[in-house]
Amino acid sequence: MPYINTFDRLAMQQGRQEAEERALHEKLASARQLLLLGVLSKEQIAEVLNLPLEKVTQLASE
Repeated sequence: MPYINTFDRLAMQQGRQEAEERALHEKLASARQLLLLGVLSKEQIAEVLNLPLEKVTQLASE
């Protein structure tokens, strides 16, 4: 296995954090769309998208 220095490790960590933030942004956008459709309940949306119910409820009130 090649040597990974501190800079590489920090770059990988930053990349992982950016990917997680992007994934959360996409989940929230999907939740907004599902709320607008009105087909699923807030509980169902939270479960399907693996989001806290509080976050989906907050989106619904925006």
